[in-house]
Amino acid sequence: MSKAGWWAMNLALGTATLAMAGCGRSFAPSDSAAGATDAVRGAEAAAADAPTPSKPVITSAAVCQLLAPGEVQAILDANPNATPQASPPAGDVSQSRCVWDAGGSKGDLTLTVLQAQGGTHAMILNSMPMEGDAVSGLGDQAGVTVQGNYNVEVMVRIGPRVMTLEASAVGVADRKDAVVAAARSAASKLP
Repeated sequence: MSKAGWWAMNLALGTATLAMAGCGRSFAPSDSAAGATDAVRGAEAAAADAPTPSKPVITSAAVCQLLAPGEVQAILDANPNATPQASPPAGDVSQSRCVWDAGGSKGDLTLTVLQAQGGTHAMILNSMPMEGDAVSGLGDQAGVTVQGNYNVEVMVRIGPRVMTLEASAVGVADRKDAVVAAARSAASKLP
């Protein structure tokens, strides 16, 4: 499971746990009308401060259009077909993914976009750490990790979205710069 998939699963699990615990559902009872008025004002302020999505949810088919065949070729040394993989939303978090699978030692490339539609999910997504070495000039925050010689992953926060581009293939670490360049290209094309 990619890190983005892991984060989506934990985000949904964490939200369910908060909901079962009643977090954010109601204010503590007050003994006076002034306390009730303060609770209403607090709810109005929280609603006004709640993040709202400024970007439309992107489909898996649209995610496949974020990388050009030449960018995939530069990473996998092959040009496999893009395969959109739709995932049902987990609460108000959408996950759109596209996979280019070249098979065998050629490996695969996975581009995932997570987006929260507001509230607690957006707060959690906005605080998700971008792991690895910092990549400047890419989105609001970005990091790249390399595992051995076989895996390169770029995580990028762009407004209400987190995008990951993960390349898995023998020797892909030597093409780390191509993976970062493809992530830049994909991030620039997000609607």
